[in-house]
Amino acid sequence: MNGNRREVDAYTLLNLRAGLQMERWYVELYGKNLTDEMGINSINSGDEAVTGRAELGIIRPRTFGLMVGVQF
Repeated sequence: MNGNRREVDAYTLLNLRAGLQMERWYVELYGKNLTDEMGINSINSGDEAVTGRAELGIIRPRTFGLMVGVQF
């Protein structure tokens, strides 16, 4: 491996969404990353040679939400 390439483990996300529409109104429940995976989606190793550190971008943890709306 050369000094510029980094490999990280693969990860799988499970996202679900369910909704209901009543005339003009709608309600949606959603869950993202339901298995609470810790995935790395970016690595910035620009200062690694100097500081010995690399910055990691990680995916969001398990998230739940509710959306309510109306159509005009």
